[in-house]
Amino acid sequence: MKRVKAKREYLRLAESAINAMYTAIDNFNGVYGKYKTETTLILLTNAWELLGKSILVKNKHEISLPNQHGKTIPAEITINKLHNLKFLDQHQSVLLQQIVSLRNESIHYLIPKIPQEIQHHLLYFSCKFFKELIMANFKQYADRMEGNFLSIAFDNMATYADKIQKIVGQLRRGSEHDKKLIWLLERGIQFNESNNYISQDEFERQYIGKKKIMPHLKINDFISNAEMVRMVPIQAPRGFTADIKLTKSNKKMNEALPVMIKKTHIEDDYPYLTSDLAVKLKKSTNFIAKTSTNLKLRNNPEYHQAIRASSSGVINRYSNQALSYITKFLEENPQYDPYKKKNK
Repeated sequence: MKRVKAKREYLRLAESAINAMYTAIDNFNGVYGKYKTETTLILLTNAWELLGKSILVKNKHEISLPNQHGKTIPAEITINKLHNLKFLDQHQSVLLQQIVSLRNESIHYLIPKIPQEIQHHLLYFSCKFFKELIMANFKQYADRMEGNFLSIAFDNMATYADKIQKIVGQLRRGSEHDKKLIWLLERGIQFNESNNYISQDEFERQYIGKKKIMPHLKINDFISNAEMVRMVPIQAPRGFTADIKLTKSNKKMNEALPVMIKKTHIEDDYPYLTSDLAVKLKKSTNFIAKTSTNLKLRNNPEYHQAIRASSSGVINRYSNQALSYITKFLEENPQYDPYKKKNK
């Protein structure tokens, strides 16, 4: 019988990590399961511990605990090593440490109810970072990282930052469950190799008595610099489009990531095809198409909307504002030639 050569240790670790991550996502998206949050945290931590060890072994770094007879380092130390060796940045590391902190508590005792906004944030970014590390260190598994993992959401949820700020703002008069949740997240962020986890008693002595708690927490630095994610279901009848833009928010806004949805009826708001503008302005269709590109009207929602059509690719439609803009421009520039590279 032909002997089959065993895969390298780090490849077996990487494959197990991917399997654990897929199972975590599948578990989180499950409709039923009273222990769903806890098992997701356990599987996420398992995935990251295995991936971290696979990267460390591949790069010839030690993963065994000294004088422990073959025992390997736990998840929190594994993540710290990845951070110290520049495989993870500071933001990635502290996000993952929050997951490990919650998982440790779920294994050894009871965790408080975790709002969906916090769960979504931790799961989304841990999966995103996981995929990035796989692609950077194990390109042979790139095909396993393809695809989308979506769950249905109908609730109008806030973000991780919004939820944390609201809970912390009520800590002094809040429930014991809220205090425990913030402590578990905070202790993950504060963790480092030379220090044990901060106890809940120590956490409450240091922070709960302060007039304003948020500025003193490490989690405040985390949410100040972290990107936020928000699940937004969009439903619209045929003939509408979804236009999502990121804009710098006003500091007075209460939400970290407000979502503003404007419903647009294409034929009413963008009544002109390129050929329609050509007729009105007594120019050729090519002249109008080139002019709209030169004036940067294309893909500007005030003037233009591109509609995908299965038969002909893309249909370009223009608003009344576009007609007025081009009309005025041509009146002020009667010698304008859109085909010249430079026009005065």
